[in-house]
Amino acid sequence: MAVREALTTVRSLFGELIDERGFDASWFLAEERRDTGQRLKDLSQRRDDPELRQTMASVAQAWADASGSAPPSRVMMAYADTPETPQEQRRRQRYAAARARQVDVAREGIERVETALKRLNKLERKIFGRS
Repeated sequence: MAVREALTTVRSLFGELIDERGFDASWFLAEERRDTGQRLKDLSQRRDDPELRQTMASVAQAWADASGSAPPSRVMMAYADTPETPQEQRRRQRYAAARARQVDVAREGIERVETALKRLNKLERKIFGRS
C-alpha cells in the first residue's frame, strides 16, 4: 500500500469515528481496519525523510490511542420499565467518555494526516518537479 493511500484511508476512518461519535472495540478489530496502525507504522519506518517519518508515526500513534480508548464490545440488555442500576449508569458514562476521547483523538489524527500529506506533497514536488 502506498503512503498516500494509507494516509487518505486513515483520514477517512478518523472522519467516520467523528461522524459516528466513536465506536466500540469490535469496529477496530474488523478485518479491514485491524492492521491500520501497524501498516502506518511500517510505512513510516521505510521513509527516508525524518519529518515525514515522524509525522506518519504520530498518525499511527493517534490511531493506537483511538483504538485503545474503545469501550469493549458488550451486549447490554435493557428491559422496559427496569431502572438502570448505578453500575449500569457508571458503565454507560465510562463508555460515553471513551467515545468522546476517540472523537478528540480522531480530530487530532486528521490534523496529523494533513501535516503528513503536506510534507509528502512537498517532497513529491521536489523530486518530480510538480507545482
